[in-house]
Amino acid sequence: MKKRMMKKMFSLCLLLVLICSLFGCSSAESTATTSTGSDGSAAAAQESGALSLVTDPYGGLFRNGAATETGYYEIMSTQPDYINVLYTDYQTLTRTYLCSSPECLHYDDTCTSWLPTMGQTYLFASQAQNKIYLVSCGVASDGTASDTAAVTGQIFEFDPSGANRRVLYQLQSNEQFSGTAAGNNTKLYTGVQVVNYETGKMTLEIREIDLKTGESKTIYTTENTGERIFGAYGDCLVLEELGETARSYVSLNVVSGEKSAPQYSYDYTQEVRTELVDGNFVYSLRSDELPNCSLYQVDLTSGAEQKVAESIAIYDVDPTRISGVFDNHIEIETSDNRNPEDIKPIKYIIDTTSGTCSVSNLKYESLGTTKDIYILAQGGDRFLVRNSVKQAPITITDQMGVPTTLEAAFPQYALISKSDYWNNAGNYQAISDTF
Repeated sequence: MKKRMMKKMFSLCLLLVLICSLFGCSSAESTATTSTGSDGSAAAAQESGALSLVTDPYGGLFRNGAATETGYYEIMSTQPDYINVLYTDYQTLTRTYLCSSPECLHYDDTCTSWLPTMGQTYLFASQAQNKIYLVSCGVASDGTASDTAAVTGQIFEFDPSGANRRVLYQLQSNEQFSGTAAGNNTKLYTGVQVVNYETGKMTLEIREIDLKTGESKTIYTTENTGERIFGAYGDCLVLEELGETARSYVSLNVVSGEKSAPQYSYDYTQEVRTELVDGNFVYSLRSDELPNCSLYQVDLTSGAEQKVAESIAIYDVDPTRISGVFDNHIEIETSDNRNPEDIKPIKYIIDTTSGTCSVSNLKYESLGTTKDIYILAQGGDRFLVRNSVKQAPITITDQMGVPTTLEAAFPQYALISKSDYWNNAGNYQAISDTF
């Protein structure tokens, strides 16, 4: 009886982990000012290409996957000490393990979809889309003998097929990765939180990692625990700084090591705003007189500010966020809470060229709750979206080779043309699961 109960509890735990992993429910760490210079050359930077954010701005909290023009990579976590990478193929319209062996049970390092996991984990693709990276953030040690939770963070690199996997970079025991990264053709820039064993304090370092050799150097150090990489453009990283009263956005030049004065700033104790960085632009949603809000665009290179759209009805500011910028359209997710017994999700779509604001009518039902169709990635003239949830059995194998079958709620994906998506036409090409 006790053994059966323990097995049931273990299966329930696996179910919860699986659901959280596939829906991208991982914690986004927002941290960490003094600046140190870089000795890189402008010529080398130009050859490498312009920087761009290669992770979600929130570090895997909402979109925890790696996208290329031909497919989408995501993490499925069914065991406490390892994960599997799933691959959605846009051509075959299937999602399966990133593994080419039909006989594989996907539970050890002989499988190309299998990796050990350490703390928060997220994926991203190289700017050239010829490599996939998995960041296992790790948990920094506090330097005491009694600390049993510490694990070492690593960055794994592998081909789009899963082959040629290697550890590109490994942290020290007193370090852990924070949640966002930017890069170009040759370099990766990511935040690393470092614990000082003597003082117990944590600082944030931004490190430049060579994607070929794995060599690194620190280009920036800060003790401000409210600072993080939030965007990138040209040779600059966009840093979000959170002070006692001010939220500010600054640019850090990775070639010169120079950090700008605040290019956009406001007192968050006096007003509620929500922002998203796209290239050298900050998009800011601000309240005029609730429920009416306006969307502004701030150019970080010139400081110029312009209103993009107005009269956007926001009834509840807490869950409101700018969730993405796609093809000259900005999506704003919020909810209508005027009837507490019937709270409805709202997704506004702002056309940045015309300033028009429309409401997306593409929805799906999940466990009795209405949800908006959600863009995960784009490839060519199509979006990959989450458009339903399905309860289905899955058989997993632990590291002892013992299989277990359990029911799980799987988010379902589909492809939709960008034109249909913007015009509220739900013409989906369903993705089939083959695992």
